Amino acid sequence: MPELILYLAIPTDTYNTLFQRQFIQDAVEEYKLKLFVFDAHNQAIVLWKN
Repeated sequence: MPELILYLAIPTDTYNTLFQRQFIQDAVEEYKLKLFVFDAHNQAIVLWKN
């Protein structure tokens, strides 16, 4: 079975508020979280971070 990679999906409004805080950025970096930011209204991914 291939290794699966888990990504955290975050709406743009949450990313633009909560994820701009330094302690959140530090946690994302420290725990090497993979995430993507999506625009729910336009149904599009706007940022993909490995």
